[in-house]
Amino acid sequence: MNKLRLVSLIFLGLIFSCTNSTEEINDFNETNDAIITISDFEITINENPNANQYLGTVYASTNQGNIVFSIAEQSPIGAFEINSNSGDISVLDDTLFNFDTHPIITGVIKVENADLFETANVTINLKDINEINASDFSVTLQEMPSINQSLGLIEATTGEGSLTFSIIEQSPNNILEINPSTGELKVLYVPNFVGNPIISATARVENNETFKEINITVSLNIPCNPNTVPELNAFYPMNANAMDESGFNNNGTVSGAILTTNRFSESNSAYYFDGVDDNIQIEDNDQLYLDNEFTISAWVYPEEIKSQQILRKGSHVNGTSSAPFGLSLSNTNDVIFSITAGGTLVQARKQGYNINEWFLVTGVLIDQTMYLYVNDELVAMETIEGDIYNDELPLVIGTRLSLPSSTFKGKIDDVRIFNAALCPEDITELFNN
Repeated sequence: MNKLRLVSLIFLGLIFSCTNSTEEINDFNETNDAIITISDFEITINENPNANQYLGTVYASTNQGNIVFSIAEQSPIGAFEINSNSGDISVLDDTLFNFDTHPIITGVIKVENADLFETANVTINLKDINEINASDFSVTLQEMPSINQSLGLIEATTGEGSLTFSIIEQSPNNILEINPSTGELKVLYVPNFVGNPIISATARVENNETFKEINITVSLNIPCNPNTVPELNAFYPMNANAMDESGFNNNGTVSGAILTTNRFSESNSAYYFDGVDDNIQIEDNDQLYLDNEFTISAWVYPEEIKSQQILRKGSHVNGTSSAPFGLSLSNTNDVIFSITAGGTLVQARKQGYNINEWFLVTGVLIDQTMYLYVNDELVAMETIEGDIYNDELPLVIGTRLSLPSSTFKGKIDDVRIFNAALCPEDITELFNN
């Protein structure tokens, strides 16, 4: 009887011990289930952020395993995105971050760990800022401007506060300036307009942290009629003679000048002038009576810096009866396009020419404006008043009075006179060909 009781007690003890161990294991498993901790996300930012701009991080954690972030919903759709690993939120579509259309952007973030997930709310409050309304600036000038000449005002407004204006880039440099308070655009440096018929710049209009960039375009009007095909009134290619190949047969008479090589090293294809008294003369004719639109052009190879005529109608210098038109070089190293109009001699000048090399000189007149080109580059502009004086004197190539003080020293080739204004692309074609 005592042995049976002892065995029973031992059996009951084993059952009790096993029961306690199972409960402890179950309690351990319950306290170690995966959990996710997450916080709502709220931020206030200025409207109009940059695309991909970082906004902040949704903070979440788990006691075991890894978590993955995703967007369950958002309004407006496609406004922001979230990094699936880090929880970083950034701007996806910056156009949706506009206070006027979406002052508050909302969403729900889902954080997952295997089959377990939690959600958090996202609230992005947009702050209304002072928007700037500003338009691109464009102006076309009819003549060469002067220093400090006003080109106009940059049109810009803001809701409140004041605006500041600045030029952040321009091409060519140092040609335009802007009043930082008023936005008035002025000419800072005139010579840079020469050879640059289009000036471009970028201006910045600022209001505290807000700014807007606008484009500036200043154009010089270089008129021509693209629908008109200029015809040659005279053309002297100097191919073994001074014959006019325009079709009008106003041939030249050579005095002293001798045939030489042209810019392509072709023999007997240009004329050499000795700088003393050589010349080629073309008698006065109807084709040399030029009115308010024409083009004159010649290739030259000067050997000295001196006063020397390339081509000239007539021989007078100043006054009512001075020469109607001409191209020349000066002893002060200028390239000159001359016209006498309204009794006044007007010259468009470009300082600086090289000796012992070929270059193209072209003068264009249209709408009372003279344009001087060297090669295919516009280098000077002048305006005239009144009618062009037309005399009955010959067209002279290479001199004015067959004296050393006016006779060309070097080579002249391809003298052309057109009855209309060549466009810039036409002059480029003359230069390239």
